[in-house]
Amino acid sequence: MLNKKTAAAIASVDYRDDSMKVKRIYTAWDNRKDEGTLVRGLEHLFSAGVRPDHVMVYMLIGFWPGETEEDWIYRQARLRKLGVRPYPMPFRRTHEAIGFQRWVVRRYDLNVPWEAFKAARFRPEHLGLN
Repeated sequence: MLNKKTAAAIASVDYRDDSMKVKRIYTAWDNRKDEGTLVRGLEHLFSAGVRPDHVMVYMLIGFWPGETEEDWIYRQARLRKLGVRPYPMPFRRTHEAIGFQRWVVRRYDLNVPWEAFKAARFRPEHLGLN
């Protein structure tokens, strides 16, 4: 669990991604019930000086019984609003889950509604954006 002291310690080091080229901190949000804990930890990091864009949040999707696409969209939108980078990780590699992952990771979610991306069969070339 992150608190002000641990967040300050993390912010004080030269954190990087696995290529050592980009400043990146990784965390996960697998369950909507953990939203409060995640947001508090992120706020501690931000107040310690970590830029939101430096944080990537893995989102487990398609694992919990009764989980819906609306749950996926809620977490994706919440993370975007916080300024961090969401990264959906499909538990079951269904066509919809892989399409959702593509929509978010390639940042189409910033300009194209999910329903439009679904209607394009999860293929950006079918959107007519070029």
